[in-house]
Amino acid sequence: MKTRTQLAAVLRGVAESSVLTVEEADDLDTIASMLESNTRLAIVIEGGVVQAVVSDAPETLGGLDIAVIDYDTDGMDDDQIVQVIQSDGSTASADVTHPSITKAEIGLDEVFAVEG
Repeated sequence: MKTRTQLAAVLRGVAESSVLTVEEADDLDTIASMLESNTRLAIVIEGGVVQAVVSDAPETLGGLDIAVIDYDTDGMDDDQIVQVIQSDGSTASADVTHPSITKAEIGLDEVFAVEG
């Protein structure tokens, strides 16, 4: 399966030509399937720390960038701290991590059945 970036490039190519190859038509079908799917993403936290970011279809989220911003920087080394610009223009110290999305091995049906 191609990444979102690769599929977007295919769409740009299709937009420039009026003739579709079989592969391009298949790629457009893949994009349609991705748009129609209801991919679920869950963030697993234990002890106030993000343990995992999971999905029932992580392959459809390949181009999704995730950042976890933790403003609790007590005990952090200075080289681990990032200054994050806030809505009022001030900055706040934070620990920023970029977790990857993995295949869920937990019951997401039960998780998403809970309202709230």
